[in-house]
Order: sequence, then structure tokens, then C-alpha cells
Amino acid sequence: MRSSPSRTITLPVVILALAALAGTACSDAPQSPTAIRARSAPALNARPVSAQGAVIRQRVADKRAQHLNDDEVARVRTLRGKWQWAADLHHTVMQEAIHDPSLGGLRQPHTAAERCEIVLRYLKKHYTDVEARLGTRKSAAERVVAIHTLAEQAGACPASQSQASLFGLTMPARGSMARSARAPSGVIRTPNGTANADAVAGAWHDYVTPMLADIHTAKDLGDAIEIMDTYLATASADPALPPASLALIAGTIDLTTSSANEWDAFARPREGSMFLWGWLSDFGDWVANVVVSDGSGCVAGVDSAISFGVWVSFDDVLLAAEASCALGGLAFSVLAAV
Repeated sequence: MRSSPSRTITLPVVILALAALAGTACSDAPQSPTAIRARSAPALNARPVSAQGAVIRQRVADKRAQHLNDDEVARVRTLRGKWQWAADLHHTVMQEAIHDPSLGGLRQPHTAAERCEIVLRYLKKHYTDVEARLGTRKSAAERVVAIHTLAEQAGACPASQSQASLFGLTMPARGSMARSARAPSGVIRTPNGTANADAVAGAWHDYVTPMLADIHTAKDLGDAIEIMDTYLATASADPALPPASLALIAGTIDLTTSSANEWDAFARPREGSMFLWGWLSDFGDWVANVVVSDGSGCVAGVDSAISFGVWVSFDDVLLAAEASCALGGLAFSVLAAV
């Protein structure tokens, strides 16, 4: 079940979505249009695959060798599309960046100041979309501070000592979240009782961490989609997986699928019908890195939504996670692409 957009989520959850994204995507050194391999690996690649993740990875590899049956394909279809809004926002932003005449094309050398300006411009344009999804509306002054804080957390802009911290500012509570007693920190209320937030996040990471690593090795778009479908089918049949984790896996895959389709379409005219990711092409390696970076941005957002929220219900978790996934994917997509 999807929460109503009228629900209100605290702003720190959304801002913290960008904290894990700080780093190498915004190096001060200008990059030449062809210096693709100089780009560092996405942030999530630093997270090791857990022992359970390794077991899942092998289970997925075995299932891919046999292909999905009709029942598994049907289950995947029912699980996909719950975070279509995040995927649609990603598509909108990437199309703007791809066709933005002020950028002069993607993968161009930019100074640190130029990268900061680009990220701020895109955040200013789309931050209100996230506000609307969360059911919030800040003053113009608060919005300016929020946007600069997001850009700072992403590593796109330098820190400003004069900027007020937004970590203490929360959106006004209203709707069901205002009327209900909040659950204790670390506990998520679900239709079937309560769930431990750490257990939900851990089981989710066991799937998405190896999945993103495998996507980086995909030889083409169809291969990438098959990888994600197989992880989702495997998750849907896992009796030990919390239902909350399954919903987060499916949502993360929605955003990453949008990214894969977006960047494959961008790359195909340059690589032709023999376009392959990574292991045969420098340009393909860049495409794969951007796709995985987009997924990593989504993961960072979802992770913070789980870790830093105090939730009345899992509907609230899903709403905050979806919005944070969209915002994290937006920021890291722009950073990785320009």
C-alpha cells in the first residue's frame, strides 16, 4: 500500500540521503571528455558483500542459468512499478541534462565552481517536486538553505560556515503522523505488527549490494534487466526475507531500471548495435558506472530514510524512502554524468 502524498516526513531524512554520496564524483581536477576510466567507482561499491549476500548472489546465478519460469515472471511484474514516481523524476532530470545546451554535452571538463552551479540549478528546479511528494512546503529562505545543504552533502559545493544547519529543522507534522503516537526509534510498524529497522535494512542490503555489483558487469541492457528481475524473483521466494525488505528491493530496482534504460538509450547511437557495457568499451564502462552510481544514490537515500526516521507505519517509511531514493538518484546522476 502506498502512503498518501499528504503525509509529512521530517527533512533530515531527505537531507541525510545525500550524505553517503560525498566524494570522488566532484573532484576538483577537470576531466577530459575521453578520460572515462579516471572516474572512481560508485560509493556503494565500497560496501562489502555480506556472507548472506554471497549466498544470495550464487542463488541468483544458478537461477539465471535456468531462466525464470512463468510464475516467477508474474511475481516480478506485480512487484515492479511501486516507485514509478522516482523513476519518472529520474527520467525527467536526465533528459534535461542530456539536452541542456548550457552543459555543451555530458562528460565535459568543468571546474568545481561550475559543477556546484549545475547541481544547485537542478536541485532548485526539482526540490519542490520532492516537497510535494512528502506533503511539505518550506519558506523560500528555508528552501534555499535546504538546497545548498543537499549540494554540500553531495560534495558538489563547498561547505558554508554561515549556513544554518537543517538537521534540527523538521517539517510541520500534520495528518496521521501528527495524530498518532510515534513508534520507538528503530521500530517500523507494519500491517502484521512491527519490524526491526536494522533487520529490514540488513536484509535489503544483502540483495541490493551484490545486485549493483553484478549490474556493473552486464554486457548490455537486456542482461542488466535480467539481473534485476532475477534478484527480485529470488527475493520474492525467500521465506526469511521481511516483507518490508522486499518492498525496498523492488523500489530500488524501479529507479535502477529507469537509469539503465536511460543511459543505454543515450549510449546506443555512439556504440551502435554492438554496444557493450564495461569490459569491451571505455564508453560502456562509463555508462555502467553512471547506472550503478544512480542506484547507489537511491540506496544512500533509502538507507538514511530507514536509519534516521522514527516511523508510525511502514507506509511512511516507503514514502520517505521513495522520495529519498529519487533525490539521491537525481543528485548522483547529475554528478556522475556531467
